[in-house]
Amino acid sequence: MGKSSHTKLPGAVGNDISSANAYTGIVCNIAQLGYLTHTFIHQARIYENEIDNYFADNYRLQLSWVRYCFYAALSIGICVLISSFILSERVLLELNGLYAIFYPVFGICYIQYPRTYVYIEPAIYPSVTITDEPSKNKGRLVWVDLKKSILTEKYYLKPDVNIEEMARYLKIGRTSLSRFINSEEGVNFNAWVNTLRIEESKLLLIQYPDYSLIEISEMVGYSESSNFSRQFKLITTKSPSVWRQTGKVAYEEDRTLHSQKQIF
Repeated sequence: MGKSSHTKLPGAVGNDISSANAYTGIVCNIAQLGYLTHTFIHQARIYENEIDNYFADNYRLQLSWVRYCFYAALSIGICVLISSFILSERVLLELNGLYAIFYPVFGICYIQYPRTYVYIEPAIYPSVTITDEPSKNKGRLVWVDLKKSILTEKYYLKPDVNIEEMARYLKIGRTSLSRFINSEEGVNFNAWVNTLRIEESKLLLIQYPDYSLIEISEMVGYSESSNFSRQFKLITTKSPSVWRQTGKVAYEEDRTLHSQKQIF
């Protein structure tokens, strides 16, 4: 009798095994979701750094839809995990509804991606050129001289300029130019070019009070005035229209400080 009281029935043993397998599966799913989230965030940062170091105008290349789709898929995955504890037909119907909405939206966004990829591919997979390799003239690649050339010719005002084009203009490699900007200016290519453009726009806003913001934005290389206004406010904390009204005196002070920075 004592022996039988400590022996589990076959059905009970089977239930214990099923429960253990279920919990193991849930833990594995949670670990998988965590790993994929960490990987996505890491790769998204790498992508942002790559396009910031290549494009001057990259606000349309942020691929926000990828971020939204990933977090939507993550949310669905979490809902599936939660639903494993809730045996309800209503929950299953709601999940099916989420699937029915998510996948068509993702498909619509994804089929447009190849057109964007063709544009961003050079930033992600740079072509190796001979000027990127060490050369005998490396000692002459002084950033002060290169920067002077860029500022004199105002090459940064060219619409849709990227680091590949600027490097070709300077007759150096893209990697070398990127290294110069990162180390000497302390920012990436995108931030540096936009700062130069906004400094130029300050002068134009004062010199040409009758010009519209659209005209000013085109003169400093922006294809859309909304992006110009966004960058202007990001750098100066004021909108172009507000700065134009109150910024003449402040501009003179900024130009003095900017000139001093140029010297050093």
